[in-house]
Amino acid sequence: MSVLFPKVNKAPEWHWRPIHYDPKKDEMESRLRELQQRRAVEEGKSEEGSKERSGQPYTPTLHRGSFRESHEENMSMTQKAAKQSKAAFWIALLAMIAFLYWLL
Repeated sequence: MSVLFPKVNKAPEWHWRPIHYDPKKDEMESRLRELQQRRAVEEGKSEEGSKERSGQPYTPTLHRGSFRESHEENMSMTQKAAKQSKAAFWIALLAMIAFLYWLL
């Protein structure tokens, strides 16, 4: 019966707690981040500088279907079994319909 009426999960509940915004702290963190980046550039340890010096071009790691592949790798065994079971059901149903069509 789950093939015709699939299970629909509930939406996740969000427990959001408002926080106080401190503009001084935000400004201090952004200034610190800026100074750290400037220091890294001066010392020659920035990522952009090291990539440019190495002479290696950028190679993307994503390819077509990579999200689907990683999702299927992370699926639990019960989800994989349920997926295979549904596929087997539909194949068997189509085989029976074809057999009955050929018989009649």
